[in-house]
Amino acid sequence: MKILINGAPTTLPHVCTIPEALAFAAIDLPPRSAIAVNERLVPRTALATYQLEEGDTLLLIRPTFGG
Repeated sequence: MKILINGAPTTLPHVCTIPEALAFAAIDLPPRSAIAVNERLVPRTALATYQLEEGDTLLLIRPTFGG
């Protein structure tokens, strides 16, 4: 299954959830981060059960701090 994660093509071995895809791609999701799938935010409570589909685009939105 092929998806994009932050614009990078990623091939997954099978249909999986968001945490499974991130683990396969060796990406840690920092606290207070958000994930959008196909430009729609996915609530943190739904991440563990959200099934990705062929061609999905994931955008990881990480918090930034500074002044």
